[in-house]
Amino acid sequence: TEIARPTNVIRRQFLCGAKLKNGERKELSVFSLLGPSDALDLKSLTKSTEKLFDEKTQVNRIELADGNILQRNNWKFSDVKAAVERATSTPWGNEMCRAL
Repeated sequence: TEIARPTNVIRRQFLCGAKLKNGERKELSVFSLLGPSDALDLKSLTKSTEKLFDEKTQVNRIELADGNILQRNNWKFSDVKAAVERATSTPWGNEMCRAL
């Protein structure tokens, strides 16, 4: 969310895969070449020493090896199913995450 213009909200979604044993932890990192938004408030850019964006991360869904699924309330897999199918249509290399 752009702080200078709170109506300017950009969302990015990623699909990440990691094999973890029970109790194991892993840090997942994602990177996007896309800018924060299509348009920025010029006033916010002139205040480059101040925080320009309010960032937040949400985990929508976790699929466990035993078939169980943990999913965020009010989130629907069907909304991103086609994007997930595109992201998984090629074999995974060394990357842990792909943009949807």
